[in-house]
Amino acid sequence: MRIHLKVQGLQIQRSNEKFLIYHEGKPQDLGLFDHVIVAASPGALTQVASKLIDRNLLQKWTSLPALGVRVVLLSLKEALNPEKKYYWYSLRRTKEHPFLALVEHTTFVPAEQFGGEHMIYLATYLDTQDPDWKTSDEEVLKCALRTCAHINPALNRSL
Repeated sequence: MRIHLKVQGLQIQRSNEKFLIYHEGKPQDLGLFDHVIVAASPGALTQVASKLIDRNLLQKWTSLPALGVRVVLLSLKEALNPEKKYYWYSLRRTKEHPFLALVEHTTFVPAEQFGGEHMIYLATYLDTQDPDWKTSDEEVLKCALRTCAHINPALNRSL
């Protein structure tokens, strides 16, 4: 599994049964993948994968008003809350915990399918003019870990 953040000039296209990911204008690719998760606006998705999306759908997507989504994917060595196996936590967004949802995917999909890691997804939606949209990656990660610890104070912080 590889994670790429704020990648500029990224392109995704089909190569046989896999997805080829590469930087535009650079000869080497980033790899072939069975699956790709893109957490981006429709406009950003059309920039990186326009060859994979039907033209009519592209036009429809780009004409819709949209909020930005902030997503944090965490890979934990242990379940977030082994006592209570919840899949979805609806959260009240606050300054300390700036997310609307926390999802523990490995509640339904076995951790073995993720190399034994437990996958946690945190998300919130923001207007891109909101000052919180510009929060640094480091601060967002601190908030994500703080939110996880709020759900399970015994969580091992050496994730």
